[in-house]
Amino acid sequence: MSVLRAKKIDATIGTLWKKIILYTIPVILGAVVQNCFNAVDLIVLGNLADSTAVASIGATTAILHLLVNSFIGIATGAQLILSRMFGARDADGIRKTTGTSLITATVLGLLIALIGIPLAPAFLTWTNCPENCLSGAVVYLRIYILSAPAILLYNFGSSVLKASGDSQRPLYYIIFSGLANIALNIILCLTLSNKVVAVAIATAFSQIVGAVLTLRRLSVMDGD
Repeated sequence: MSVLRAKKIDATIGTLWKKIILYTIPVILGAVVQNCFNAVDLIVLGNLADSTAVASIGATTAILHLLVNSFIGIATGAQLILSRMFGARDADGIRKTTGTSLITATVLGLLIALIGIPLAPAFLTWTNCPENCLSGAVVYLRIYILSAPAILLYNFGSSVLKASGDSQRPLYYIIFSGLANIALNIILCLTLSNKVVAVAIATAFSQIVGAVLTLRRLSVMDGD
């Protein structure tokens, strides 16, 4: 990977408090948007499906919030290490840590998918999912967990961008991903008979969109 250079906000020079505010607001908004994917699915189903389908998605909310926020937290660890390297202008360390982070995201995402998909029914049983919506909740949770590698790649890729001082592009990417989720939710719900599967596929695909945009940005950062 090309040597990454600090972008947008350099906290090592100039007035600090203003830069902290400009940097932090996109980070907070990005985390909020990322946690709203499940809520968007609920809203769409509330208008286009029956109450059982809505309850199926709602039963997964606690599990998915735990999963997504865990991904954000893990990626923050990589961001802290990278921030120090960007501050020290350690180009070699940045390259190695970035590569390691993306490999870790991919491997961890695949492991979570391999473990989480077969254990989805158990997770929902532990959270007291109602029997009448268990089958739908299992399908939705499995498809969502299948996108774990993409979610982790977005978060770890975003951590590299944020460490370089660019907290805005990760926000733009997750907003675009969220808009894609809304559009696909509506299109697939109007196309497929199984509404739960429709919104699950839409959400998984939109997560992939966010990951691709982030990785694409990382590949051209040194060319600005």
